[in-house]
Amino acid sequence: MNEGNNSNDTRKEPKNSNEFEKAISDQDIKNDGKQISKFPTHVLPDVFLKLVKECENTLNFPPDYIATSILSAVSTAIGTSAMLVVKTGWNELAVLYV
Repeated sequence: MNEGNNSNDTRKEPKNSNEFEKAISDQDIKNDGKQISKFPTHVLPDVFLKLVKECENTLNFPPDYIATSILSAVSTAIGTSAMLVVKTGWNELAVLYV
């Protein structure tokens, strides 16, 4: 079976990196025809914001992809070792469903 030459495959490879970035960007900002707001990277701690900006500038990764990955990793690392006591009987763990 030749997977590389499938005549039923309608996917198109981007011709250059700008076309690839545009494809991702167009896909990311559409939500029922409305533009969705950008990920609020300004609320991240400086060390995470620096990492997000480095990945965005050097690897052309969208900042929301990096930021959600960082938040997921931090949430996993914290696990059940810390919790927020909102009020008596109401405790919240550092759990994110990403």
